[in-house]
Amino acid sequence: MYGKDLYVFQGEALASYDFWNYKPDSKPARKWSQNGYEQLVPLYSIHEGRIFYQDFSKGGLTP
Repeated sequence: MYGKDLYVFQGEALASYDFWNYKPDSKPARKWSQNGYEQLVPLYSIHEGRIFYQDFSKGGLTP
């Protein structure tokens, strides 16, 4: 949760919903593909609307 946005991992996608205006069966406000993120592990923390991942192959963080 970040502000009014609820972020949900849905298989190969990350979706953002407007939490305060959510209705059952509503579509996400935004959706991002997570394909190609095999080496990245989400930190499950949102900062300024961005989710960060730990990159084990490079030993760092990436938005």
